[in-house]
Amino acid sequence: MAQPPYNPGQSPYQQQPSPYAGPSPYAGSSPYPGQQPTVPYGAGAPPYGAPQAGYGMPPTPVPAKKASPVLGIVSFLLVIGAGIVGAWYGRSVGNAYNLILQQYGTWDTSGLSPSELAPVQEPTMILFAICIAGLVGWILAIVATVKGSMRPLSVTALVLGVIAPFVIFGVFGQAVLAGM
Repeated sequence: MAQPPYNPGQSPYQQQPSPYAGPSPYAGSSPYPGQQPTVPYGAGAPPYGAPQAGYGMPPTPVPAKKASPVLGIVSFLLVIGAGIVGAWYGRSVGNAYNLILQQYGTWDTSGLSPSELAPVQEPTMILFAICIAGLVGWILAIVATVKGSMRPLSVTALVLGVIAPFVIFGVFGQAVLAGM
């Protein structure tokens, strides 16, 4: 097969019509001859939210629903209640551990019988349940803050929920170390 002679002024490739001829979505003029220049990308689109022809009436905006204050109040009451009751029970647990420390002279309770640990078990379980209730209240405070439910109380509950464990365990530690 014979090749046509090389002509330096002409491209060796033949220009064929593009099967995708039409307006290009990209800005600027078309690099191909015979194709129409295009409009810059996005220039022909209507602005966001503007009614478009053929779609009828645009939807009416729904007014924002006012958040119920119940979640914020419940979260605040849970956190503040758990903090106060937890500090009181922290003192009880600390006093019980202080008695064990004074009687046996060690922190190691693994060698003690269940009857010797009885004064510590109940207050410890109650303190654990109070801490779980405070954690639930703190999580509810996060949800209430995000939803805007009684925002000042829910933010206060968030702050108190961070401070309360330090207070509870500070009171516990003070009660344990009081007799030393």
